[in-house]
Amino acid sequence: MTAVVAILNKTGMALAADSAATITNGNNSQSKVFNTANKVFTLSKHHPVAIMIYNNSEFLSTPWELIIKLYRKGLGKKSFRTVMEYSEDFRKFLLKNQLLNFKKKEREFLENNLYRIVQNIIEDLRNYLIDQNDLKALSLLHNLEKYENPPQDEIDIIKQIADRLEGILDQNIKDFNGCPKSEGLSEFDLEIFNKNNRDWIHHFITEMLKHSTPSLIYSDKIEDLKLKIADLFISIVQSKINLLGATGLVFVGYGSDQIYPALYSIETDGIVNGALRYSVNQDIVISDHHPCNLVPFAQTDVMNTFIRGMNPDIHNIIKDSLDKSLSSTLDTYNSTIVKNTEGKIDKTLLETLKQDFKENIMSSMQNDIESILQNSHIQPTLQALRFLSKEDLAELAESLIYLTFLKRRTTSSLESVGGAIDVAIISKGDGFIWKKRKHYFEDKLNQHFFQNYFN
Repeated sequence: MTAVVAILNKTGMALAADSAATITNGNNSQSKVFNTANKVFTLSKHHPVAIMIYNNSEFLSTPWELIIKLYRKGLGKKSFRTVMEYSEDFRKFLLKNQLLNFKKKEREFLENNLYRIVQNIIEDLRNYLIDQNDLKALSLLHNLEKYENPPQDEIDIIKQIADRLEGILDQNIKDFNGCPKSEGLSEFDLEIFNKNNRDWIHHFITEMLKHSTPSLIYSDKIEDLKLKIADLFISIVQSKINLLGATGLVFVGYGSDQIYPALYSIETDGIVNGALRYSVNQDIVISDHHPCNLVPFAQTDVMNTFIRGMNPDIHNIIKDSLDKSLSSTLDTYNSTIVKNTEGKIDKTLLETLKQDFKENIMSSMQNDIESILQNSHIQPTLQALRFLSKEDLAELAESLIYLTFLKRRTTSSLESVGGAIDVAIISKGDGFIWKKRKHYFEDKLNQHFFQNYFN
């Protein structure tokens, strides 16, 4: 985990990031934190543009630090008109660089994600059976490979298990079909992917089900279930939902045609049909009409509280609590009305009035809270940000990362934000300037590093 922030105004921009890197074990549970990670890098040695990373420190098992420095070396003195164009060129580099050769890792990336998706589906099915306290079905789900001809009562239970699995798949397919598509994949990419990969996907699913849920081979729906799992996987692949190993990339600085700073962030996780899977998160350009911004990434709760004046989690708790209270109170009123009118009133009308009344109150509350936050916190904060000097922007960025660290240290069992805080300032006139930067070596013993930096 990590905490990263960029603060922009017309004067320039400040970047800050912690150094924590969380290592997880095979069960995907957090296990250890190392405070030596680098997350802020110059993207060019000659122009005022940089990149920050958050979440996964690798792309298809290759460290981002290595990828970024290879790109920087190849870029040389070349520049682009906008920060967005730097991002576009960087994405092309990921696909075309022969030394990295990421296209060869596409199959492994897809198999890892298909494995995880099938495992999650089986886990959902298992949790359902646990909730239903259906011990017989739980036992049959995993332990039928020893039978050649199961008795009819067990076949009936298997049919119920298959029906439930089909329901889980149908709901998931419906949910993911409604998701926005990944910006990196064209309709052509998806059609070719679907055509070229159906066979191995079907075989992979068959082998997984054979080992994890052997009882399903006795279901007459088994082939339909395999097809639906394949459909779900393809729906997920074409969506902008992050898959295993997603990384956030934040491109910041100035293009040659930009007088004010800009920020362009994406999240990417792998390659599908030779194309990069990514989604755009932020596209911010400072201007006369948009003179400043504070943009946190990864663990954003503390920084969002600073901006908004209210913890987003508390806001959601209040909203959910009010929703439940209104529903309970209105249900009581409706029951009383029905009872006192001896059931002569239209219950459908009462339910409609209840929903309308609740929605009006919720909307009014939301508008009132948002108005207070805007007038009392957000606008005053942004008004102050627009006039801060470069030095003040850097101090604020560092302080926000440190506050996030303190919050984790005092409330969490795992300090997922920590270590040295790297701080940088970028301006049109001075370029990229480190204010604070950790080194893994002694500066005075390695003068050749600095002398050779621009070679």
